[in-house]
Amino acid sequence: MSRQFNVRQPAAELAARYREIGLWTDGTLTQMLDEGLRQNPDQIYKIWSDVRPFEGTFAEVRQRALRLAAGFARLGIGPGDVVSFQIPNWIECVETFLATMYVGAISLPIVHIYGAKEMKFVLAQTEAKLHISAQSFRHIDYRAAMDAMRPDLPALKHVVYLDDGYEALVESVPLAQIRPVDPDAPAILGYTSGTTADPKGVIHTQRTLVAEMLQRSLREPGDERPLCFKPPKGFENWLIGSPVGHVSGLQMGVFVPILFGRPGHFMDRWEIDTVLDTLIEADIHLGGAANYFFNSVINHPKFRAELHLPHMRYISSGGAPVPRAFGELCHSMGISLIRAYGSTEHPSVTGAAFEDPLEKRIGTDGRALAGVEIQIRGASGKVLPSGIPGEIHTRGPELFVGYVDASLNAAAFDNDGWFCMGDVGVMDEDGFLTITDRTKDIIIRGGENISAAEVEDALCRMDAVMEAAAVAAPDARMGEHVCAFVRTVPGHAVPSLDEVRRHLTNFGLAKQKWPEEIRTVDDFERTPAGKIKKFALRDKLRAEAKELAGLAAP
Repeated sequence: MSRQFNVRQPAAELAARYREIGLWTDGTLTQMLDEGLRQNPDQIYKIWSDVRPFEGTFAEVRQRALRLAAGFARLGIGPGDVVSFQIPNWIECVETFLATMYVGAISLPIVHIYGAKEMKFVLAQTEAKLHISAQSFRHIDYRAAMDAMRPDLPALKHVVYLDDGYEALVESVPLAQIRPVDPDAPAILGYTSGTTADPKGVIHTQRTLVAEMLQRSLREPGDERPLCFKPPKGFENWLIGSPVGHVSGLQMGVFVPILFGRPGHFMDRWEIDTVLDTLIEADIHLGGAANYFFNSVINHPKFRAELHLPHMRYISSGGAPVPRAFGELCHSMGISLIRAYGSTEHPSVTGAAFEDPLEKRIGTDGRALAGVEIQIRGASGKVLPSGIPGEIHTRGPELFVGYVDASLNAAAFDNDGWFCMGDVGVMDEDGFLTITDRTKDIIIRGGENISAAEVEDALCRMDAVMEAAAVAAPDARMGEHVCAFVRTVPGHAVPSLDEVRRHLTNFGLAKQKWPEEIRTVDDFERTPAGKIKKFALRDKLRAEAKELAGLAAP
């Protein structure tokens, strides 16, 4: 018996509007992807990897996926069953995803860096029936972890490893016909990045995913502005480092190449030396990723502007906060940057276009995309006017249909179908949105709210600081104070607290917002999308404060 998922439906008038503007159709993502593969049979996928490299055509990938789908069917996998996979950015990840869609099952991509705790939680909650996995990658032994947890996963009937059983499934006669599925049926279960502890399972249907992809090529009636995410001709072929097990990597690495007929280039390890060499060797570009990835490249000792800048002239950054200072740096280097905003739940909310004015591109996260509505609400729930920051609520045709844990839905949605994003932002008079903070990242010092993002942007303007994370530290007198964790540019010393204060004085940041502690890290603990796990930093500070309080007790 397959796991049943509660799927929300929007109000009839919203559904009618989405159909009217062409973002809701009765087609499926499975059909769209298969058509894309068939229309561009000679286009290539290339995997840049030391351990599992690959280069092959769309036609070859499609044929193997159909064979794999037949192998799944032989195991009894069909519509409604959950197929999970934990595979690095290798071609088997693409094949497994396609095969799952072809057989009508529900795809559960799991980022390759998840450990045993997260894996067990996800597999138990979704009642996955088949799991496809690498045996190991880098320091993670997937097989040993699975052996330990499998007795506690009664729904998991089959576990197949790439080097043990996978090729036997691919030897099947190709699936003769793609299994038909209901457009409103769950298609993908995407787990959040885990910036707030346990990940949450997000349900997307065939229909919401089709809307997500159509949104990249459609405008609302009467909207003649340039499309977001569309790079100029000659810069469309991007090197993807984001994991395909995450929604951003899945979109950029699987959906976009297939649906737009572009080559797919993956890396399984984000090694900057290799990235820089690959850009030149393959004559491809860095295009879409969190600013962490771009920062790592620009500040690497091997980076040479005359060699590498031609391969990153147009970049789109999202998935994590994009400090204005980073946008200004890009502009000074001749890089055209646009920002975008979304989440696993609502993948594409806003985006700028390369043709937008500079101030809008580097200072905001763009305008609402086709079909998307945005409200900025105050503490009372009242919608705020432009220029006033508040909590962001969204609706749209590609909005998810609920959480795997349905008990979370009541707090996430209101009665009119608006979803609370958990972010604070401000809308300008032209309709451009700027994210100013995560709701949980706001620091409350002596009753005054301090924006962590504002402090981080100021710190990132120091020559020595590549990246900063401002978090709330317990404070016996003020309740909380700002503690700044910084990652420095290679070759630069960590700035002292006095140096930081002088810089912030010159920058004009109010004194109550200044960090009262500066700590250094070689790198941050991150989500697969590149976001800093701030909850881990806060937990560290709270544990230290608790320990000190215990030592001070009589």
